[in-house]
Amino acid sequence: MTSATVHDRSATATEGSGPSEDELRQLPGLVSVDDHIVEPPDLWTSHLGNDPEKVPHVVRKQVPRGAGSDELVWADVWVYEDVEVPLIRAFQSVGMAADEVDLVPLTLDECRKGVVDRDARLADMDIDGIEVEVLFPNNFVRFCGQVFLEAKDKKLALECVKIYNDYLLEEWQAPSGERLIASTIVPLWDVELAAAEVRRNAARGGRAVCFSEIPARLGLPSMYSGYWEPLFQACAETDTVVNMHIGSSSTQHTTSPDAPPGVRIANHFSNSAFSLTDWLYCGAFIRYPDLKIAFSEAQAGWIPFLVHRLDNLWSPGRDYRNPDPPLPNPPSHYLRDHVYACVFDDVDMLKHIDVLGEDQICFEADYPHPDGSWPNSRRRALELTATVERPVRDKFLRYNAAKLYRIERVLKELSEPTTGR
Repeated sequence: MTSATVHDRSATATEGSGPSEDELRQLPGLVSVDDHIVEPPDLWTSHLGNDPEKVPHVVRKQVPRGAGSDELVWADVWVYEDVEVPLIRAFQSVGMAADEVDLVPLTLDECRKGVVDRDARLADMDIDGIEVEVLFPNNFVRFCGQVFLEAKDKKLALECVKIYNDYLLEEWQAPSGERLIASTIVPLWDVELAAAEVRRNAARGGRAVCFSEIPARLGLPSMYSGYWEPLFQACAETDTVVNMHIGSSSTQHTTSPDAPPGVRIANHFSNSAFSLTDWLYCGAFIRYPDLKIAFSEAQAGWIPFLVHRLDNLWSPGRDYRNPDPPLPNPPSHYLRDHVYACVFDDVDMLKHIDVLGEDQICFEADYPHPDGSWPNSRRRALELTATVERPVRDKFLRYNAAKLYRIERVLKELSEPTTGR
């Protein structure tokens, strides 16, 4: 596959089915709250090039096609300390046919240019009807910057974190006219440094930060330890959204080593369910009334049952099943104005939208991953929202995310006279 090749993998792209072309054209620009970039090969060596073998850099070499395979393929491989991470198709599969999406390594030359180039990304967004994307790291940096958490040289790792954030904020977000919104990373190994990085980024337009669904799974203090208070305070005071992407715990559940990948993929939401329970139980929303969090790529249909169960376990007094000290209100009380869900394929949540609230569910297109809907996001968006009224649809596809991430180019519409759009 070359970067010029385009395949539409969407299951909804059946000729003659679903929304009409006229309906697609009339849909306003979508705001997607979960997309990813691939870092350019020279990102860190161009800043720390005095000893490039110590900093993250890319080597093009032949590697096994897969685990246990004798066949070799050319791949671009990130090398950092004793870690080697090849680019693989599944994490940059946009534009590939369904039968091309697998775990085989590849080179950046085989990827669509929009995975790594800002202007090409904006052009791909135009093709797809996406007005704004929120940008996360990809499989080298990982979804809350775990590669730097695991590094031995923490002084160098801190510099790498800052370089990544500088790149995302200054070279992607700033020139984009609010079409590209950075979800930054922080040095999770030192909460004071992490809080300082949130404030540094917020001062130049940063609006979101990546955090682990379950920090204890990364060997870090738990949500109940009190350790994270400086970070939560910094996020609340700077109006920085705390984003938890699936995979940010570095562990994902399956049933057995020989289970097909679909078992794990279908249950990606499970860590997010544990995470939401921690957030509701730990009292952070009581201590920081302005704190907002979002669960990325986890869908949301699981939220109504989980919250129902938590409320049934709750009591206003001491109870062995509940936090100590007890929550003064049922857990569901703390959902409103704090917790946001991100959906790309979850009609069930829209049937139960009253549980979380129509103001707290957002749309995602997941470029350039296998679940992504490019170039068919408008069709997917309309089919997802076929059963809801237009005002609710527009909140889900556009305005909720704009309010959460303070996207003025979209918010200004809400104060303008109705145009009949």
